[in-house]
Amino acid sequence: MPTVRAFFAKVGAGFAKENATTLEPGASARFNRIGGRSRQALFARYMVGRTAIKETLCYPADVVIEFVSYPLAFMGYFFFVLAMAAHGGAIGGDAAGASVSALITYFSIAWMLRMIVDQGVDGDVAAEVQSGDVALALVRPLPLAGFFFARFVGLGLARLVYYGVPAWLLLMLLFGDEIRVEPARLIWFLPYAVIAFRMAFEIQFAIGLVSFFTFVNQQVSWSFDMLVRLASGLIVPLSLFPPVVALWLEALPFQYIYYRPIQVLLEPATPSALLSGLAIGAAWTLALHLANRGVLALALRRHVIYGS
Repeated sequence: MPTVRAFFAKVGAGFAKENATTLEPGASARFNRIGGRSRQALFARYMVGRTAIKETLCYPADVVIEFVSYPLAFMGYFFFVLAMAAHGGAIGGDAAGASVSALITYFSIAWMLRMIVDQGVDGDVAAEVQSGDVALALVRPLPLAGFFFARFVGLGLARLVYYGVPAWLLLMLLFGDEIRVEPARLIWFLPYAVIAFRMAFEIQFAIGLVSFFTFVNQQVSWSFDMLVRLASGLIVPLSLFPPVVALWLEALPFQYIYYRPIQVLLEPATPSALLSGLAIGAAWTLALHLANRGVLALALRRHVIYGS
C-alpha cells in the first residue's frame, strides 16, 4: 500500500513538472498566461486528484479485492432479509413499512455508496501527524483540508468507475428481481449524493484531526467508524430502530451519508420536502466544514506532532 509521504512526493513531482517552464505549450503555460491565484489553486487541486487516480491504477490487486469484498458483504444482508421474510420475522413482509424488495434495494445502494466514500481519510491524517509530515502543510501550495479533499475527489471518481459501477452491475445481475429504483427520482438523488460525499469527507477529516490532541490508532478509527455506520443507517435503516432511538438519530447529521439519499430513491416525497432536506443537509455539511477549519487552525498553532 502506498504511504502518504510517497503520495506527497508524486504530487510534488507532477506539479513541478507541469509548472517547470512556460516556453512550451501545455497546461502550465496556459495557466501562467491566464494568471490568478484562484486558477493556480484549482490547478493544484487538479494535480492532486489526478495523482490519486493514477495511484489507484498502480495497485490493481486492491481494485479486485475491493470489488469482491463489498458485494460479498451485501450478500450477507440479502440472505438475512430473505431468511427473515421466509420465517415470518420482524422484517418480513411489509413490517415497519419496509418490504423485502425495499430493504434489498436499500442495502445495495448503501454499500455502493460505501465503496465510494470509505477512503480512510482519518487514518491518513493521523499518519501525517504522528510521522511529522504534517509540517509540510505549512509550505504546500494547498491547505491541509484542501489537499485531502482534492485527493478524496480523485479517489472517489476512481472508486466510482472501478468499484461502484461494476459492483452495481454485478448486484443487478444477481439480484435484479429484488432491486427496484425509480429512474425519475435520480434527479433528486444526485444532489443528496453530493452532500453525502462531502459530509463523509468532513466526518473522516474531523476524526483525523483528533490525532493532533491525542493518539489515534486503527482501533480508535474503527470504533468511530462503527458509530458513524450505525448512526447513518448503513447497518440498519433508521426507520427500523425503536421510535425514540430513531428520533434521536434523525436529529444528527450522519443520516445524510446513507439514509436520506437512499430514502429519496425509495420513498415518494413532495418537492418542498426534498428541498427542505437538501437545505438541512447542506447546512450540516457547512457547519462541519467550519468546525473542522477552526479545529485545524487551533491544532496547527499547537503543532503537537507525535513521533517526530
